[in-house]
Amino acid sequence: MKKFTQVLAAVMALALLVFASGCSNFNKIQKAYEKNEYTLNENVEQFASDLYAAAMDEETMEEMDIKLYFHVFVKNGSFLNFVVILEFDCSKEKMKEYMEDEDVKNAFIEAQENDYINGSCVFLYGDSAALEIFKNA
Repeated sequence: MKKFTQVLAAVMALALLVFASGCSNFNKIQKAYEKNEYTLNENVEQFASDLYAAAMDEETMEEMDIKLYFHVFVKNGSFLNFVVILEFDCSKEKMKEYMEDEDVKNAFIEAQENDYINGSCVFLYGDSAALEIFKNA
């Protein structure tokens, strides 16, 4: 559980570095996916949020001081072609604290090089076409 928390904190922190420079750009990402025939699936989003809440205890969530929003897009109503985007909301002070960790910085650099970060959002899953949409949003 502790390792999961550390990995999750690292992923969140790398997204937060970009987030500090501006507000959320999820709406822009959502419009790009909708333009390419994807729809937001709120039922799956709620399931992912519930699953995350079950995996993380309340004390850890408060300590991390980060809010996560899972967004799941499906293309043409098919769950065989879907995309998972993670959106972050965190204070600048907490973000700076996370970025002091060398592993977090390295993870951020790697994620940026692979174009998995767009503003306050991180591309978690999808095919190469879905990643292109994310990068260009």
